[in-house]
Amino acid sequence: MHGNLTTTEWFLGTAPGRHYLEYFKSHSEDENTTSFFNCAVMSNPCARSEQLVQHLVDHHPKCLEACSEGGHTPLAIAFSLRRTSFARILIAAGANQAARDPEGNNLLHRILLRISF
Repeated sequence: MHGNLTTTEWFLGTAPGRHYLEYFKSHSEDENTTSFFNCAVMSNPCARSEQLVQHLVDHHPKCLEACSEGGHTPLAIAFSLRRTSFARILIAAGANQAARDPEGNNLLHRILLRISF
C-alpha cells in the first residue's frame, strides 16, 4: 500500500477545517441543513443513522420537502436507495408521498424503474 505524504499532511493539518468553514459560511443555513439532510438519507441504515434522520426531522421539519440539486426530496432519495427505515421516519413525520421529481416520476416509479438521482 502506497500513500502520498503531501496529501496526508494536508488532511492532518488545519486546511480541511478552514475550507469547510469557508464553505459553510458562504452558504445559507437552509442550504447546509438540506445538504446534510439529504446526505443523512443516503447513508447506510443503522441505529445511529436512523437516530440522525429522526433528529433532523424533529429539529428541521421544513427540510422534509427541500429538494436536492436534482430536484429530489429526501423521501424520493430514500425510495430510490431502498432505505426503508429512513422512508418510514420521513413518512411518519409527514413527508409528501405524492411528490414528483422534475421528470414527473413519483415514488412508485422510483422503486419500480430503479431511477437514480
